[in-house]
Amino acid sequence: MTTKYSMNVSVDGVNVKHEDKTITEKDVGNEHITTVIRDVDENGVHIHEEQIITDMEADNFHKVVTTTTTVSAEGEKTTTKVTTDKDLDGEHIHTEMIMDENGVKDVTLIEAKDKETVKVVDKIAGNSKVHKEVVDKEVEGVHVHEELKVTEQDVGSEHVTTVVRDTDEGDKHVHSEARVTDMEADNYHKEVINTTTSTPAGEKHETRVTTDKDVGGEHIHKESHFRTKDADHLVVADVTVVSNSETKEITSVLEKVDGDKKIHQEIVDKEVDGVPVHEELKVVEENDGTSCTTRSVRDADAGGAHVHIETKVTDTAAENFHKEVINTSTSGTLGETHVTRVITDKDLAGNHIHTEMVMDGKTATDVCVINSEKGVTEVVDRVAAGEKVHSETIVRMVDGKPVSEKVTVSDKNTDGKHTRTIVRDADSENRHVHSEATVTEVESENYSKEVINTTISTPEGETHETRVVTDRDINNEHIHTETIIDEDGVREATVIENPDEVSAIVDQEHGGVKVHKEVVEKIVDGQKVTEKVKVIERGSGANHVTTIVRDVECGDNQFHAEAVVTDLETDNFHKEVLKTTTTTPSSETHVTRITTDKDVDGQHVHTESIIDGDGVREATLIERSNNEFAAVVDESNNGISVHKEVVEKVVDGKPIKDEIEVVEKDVGTEHRTTIVRDAQRGQCSVHAETVVTDVDEENFQKKVIKTTKTTPAGEIHETRVVTDKDVGGEHIHTEMTTKKDALGNITCEDATVIETKDGTATVIDTTTADKKEHKEVVDSSLDGVRTREEVKVTQRDVGSEHITEVVKDVDKGEDVHVHEETTIIDDGEFRREVKNKHKTTPEGEVRMCHVTTDNVIDGERIHKETLDEDGPDGHIVKDFTVVNPAA
Repeated sequence: MTTKYSMNVSVDGVNVKHEDKTITEKDVGNEHITTVIRDVDENGVHIHEEQIITDMEADNFHKVVTTTTTVSAEGEKTTTKVTTDKDLDGEHIHTEMIMDENGVKDVTLIEAKDKETVKVVDKIAGNSKVHKEVVDKEVEGVHVHEELKVTEQDVGSEHVTTVVRDTDEGDKHVHSEARVTDMEADNYHKEVINTTTSTPAGEKHETRVTTDKDVGGEHIHKESHFRTKDADHLVVADVTVVSNSETKEITSVLEKVDGDKKIHQEIVDKEVDGVPVHEELKVVEENDGTSCTTRSVRDADAGGAHVHIETKVTDTAAENFHKEVINTSTSGTLGETHVTRVITDKDLAGNHIHTEMVMDGKTATDVCVINSEKGVTEVVDRVAAGEKVHSETIVRMVDGKPVSEKVTVSDKNTDGKHTRTIVRDADSENRHVHSEATVTEVESENYSKEVINTTISTPEGETHETRVVTDRDINNEHIHTETIIDEDGVREATVIENPDEVSAIVDQEHGGVKVHKEVVEKIVDGQKVTEKVKVIERGSGANHVTTIVRDVECGDNQFHAEAVVTDLETDNFHKEVLKTTTTTPSSETHVTRITTDKDVDGQHVHTESIIDGDGVREATLIERSNNEFAAVVDESNNGISVHKEVVEKVVDGKPIKDEIEVVEKDVGTEHRTTIVRDAQRGQCSVHAETVVTDVDEENFQKKVIKTTKTTPAGEIHETRVVTDKDVGGEHIHTEMTTKKDALGNITCEDATVIETKDGTATVIDTTTADKKEHKEVVDSSLDGVRTREEVKVTQRDVGSEHITEVVKDVDKGEDVHVHEETTIIDDGEFRREVKNKHKTTPEGEVRMCHVTTDNVIDGERIHKETLDEDGPDGHIVKDFTVVNPAA
């Protein structure tokens, strides 16, 4: 069926528009086709339009193809538009295609029953192609909107493809832009992708750049990736792959930065001499602000062999620390090998310390190098096949001069025996030291021996030293010995350890000096006790000095002692000075003891002095060749001084022993001295006690001496009291003595001595059982003339008679002397007095005898006197008698 339409439009008689339309409808198979042809002339423009509409019930299909040709003064333009609609699998699909002089544009719109809508637009304009996609859908109740725009165009020699994608998913928006550049030159291809993800928490950005090109027979592929995990965390990655078709070598390199972590990875595949080789390397670097750690893993495969290397590098700002740990594993037809290498560098206290450690399963090597301002120290340790080698090299400056030292130590195990050899060389200016040490150990015997030979070379010559050290276990004890032999002599040391204690003994001699040391450690009552002794001897022969130092520690208590012993050949002299200090948590006590021994004039003298917190004590012991011993002790404590003496000897075959003790102390204002003395003479002994009291007032002193003498005949007692004092310018001395003999006889004696500036007067009174004796002595000086007068009066009873004897001597100056003796006999009835006098003067001598008697005879008292005098005046004799009646 065909329908035609025609229309004319004129304005003011002028035809401005003419349109003809023809519509034809027909069914072709299951399609209903409608054709519309329209021609329009308007304002000098002719439009011819052909439209074909196809409808089918299947899929509710509807298609419209419209071709429009426009002819104007500018030329002819043709536009073709194709539109389709259909329902497929529950989706309604709408497409549009427009083709004109600018190109071709395709649009597709898909509406799904689950509220998903997809719109696709493709447009070609000149050398530019544009592809767009818009999607709206719901995912788990969340609306998702996606937009995609792809633009392709040629810019110069480059073919550029731009892809823009936007996705909205709830609160999340993702925007990405991709730019792809292709060039025929170098077969170049580049992709740049920028992605921005926006959420309520913020934005994240990602950039990915990929390039491919062929250069010099190699294909180079690069990838760069940049993204943000959070505000402070960035991830940057670069990948480069280089392929060489000629050499069949492929190299892949990855560089990645993930926050504080950096990753470098390399993969290489190649052929070497026809053998495929595969290598992999991965390096991870982490930096937490204080230290940087780099880990790398390298794998290589070649001809059935595989090499695996792991490296860990740590760098720390503190001490400028650097550490590398490298583990290498190799596997192949011959087996596996493993090597570990550790390298460290650090700065410590002005020193730079470099260490290296290498282990490969067979050999282990340690190297340590220390650099300082003073020099360089290098230490190397190597272990291989049962042998260990240790070497040290030191180079330093001392006083501006280089000093070098090298030590090499090797260890070997053979048949249960371990041998160590140590070689040491040291150079210092003109001095070279070479030493060799051999250490032998037998494990089954727990025995070890060390022999060291040392040679020192100088311009003056060589010196040699041999040192021998042994260790062994015997009877549950470990014994350690050391022996040194050189030009100075031999030195020996011994250390003994057992479950109860550890003791060390050292003996050495150098330059005439001997040193002995002992150290003992043990447990006593649950406490650790440490005892140290050091003995030093100087000198030779009989002349030497020995110094002994001893320290003992027991818990919180300490004991320290120092002793100096001096021996001299002169007088066979021996002296010991011992100083001790005892320390406890609550106190500290000091004691000094001095002991001397010597032989002087055939006698041995021994002295001791002790000084401590209680005072001073001194003792002297004298031994004589005749079996005589004398001991003296002096002690001072709290203001009390004690002096003791003991003498023992033999005289005429009889033992003699004397003991004396003197005690001094202050009692109030008095200074009191007590002396106790004991003497042994054969069968006789004497005990004496003396108390001496001194008072500053009147310069007073009093002595009380009590003596007891024991003999085979009995005991003899004596008490003596002596006083001295100053009174009125006079010094008065008194003595009172009471004696009692073995028979009980008592004798008393009183003596007084008065000293003045003019003279001295002495009075002595002695009383025994049968007599009394009175004595006076006066020494005086008057006008420069010295006078001495002495009178002695003795009284005793003989039978019924009482006899008195008086002896008087007077010396005046140097020229006058008078001697007078008087005897008086009196029995109550008869009395007789005889006086003899002798006087010497410058004028001559006078002798006189004067006799007086009184008697009662026959009731008469008869008194007679007779004077006989012989002197310068001649010889004179006088008699005188008086008779009186008796009363």
